[in-house]
Amino acid sequence: MSKAAGFLSRSFRDPRLAVFGVAVFNFGWVWSGSSEWEFHKYIFMAALLLASSVLILTRRVWSNFLAATLCGYLPVQFAYEFWMHAKSAEAPTFSLAPFANFIKDVVSGGGPVMFFFALTAMILACSAHSMRLLASRRNISNDA
Repeated sequence: MSKAAGFLSRSFRDPRLAVFGVAVFNFGWVWSGSSEWEFHKYIFMAALLLASSVLILTRRVWSNFLAATLCGYLPVQFAYEFWMHAKSAEAPTFSLAPFANFIKDVVSGGGPVMFFFALTAMILACSAHSMRLLASRRNISNDA
């Protein structure tokens, strides 16, 4: 097998490279497609996800932990999006209408929020899996 074919076969098996590619695509998509009043909000999240995907590629325990920490910002951003949603101001108090309006707008294209969630789930899964593997390797080497 040639070196190029071996590299490609390893690259397709490694989900970290796929996550990095998706993060680069996400950053470019947000950079080119966001309106100017949403740009600052979405570019910050895209930059955090891109930095997290780069940290995952380094394959160190501290970098995986830092990547998971950076992705932990997403639930805060989701709560902020829900709290500041424009249609929630017109909904009656203590009803399910704000949730229904927000979910409907997010799913129907209210920004790249759903893409952020998918990318964050991939980054968190990769970093948790890597931390678990590295911790088990250290336990095996310490026992010997």
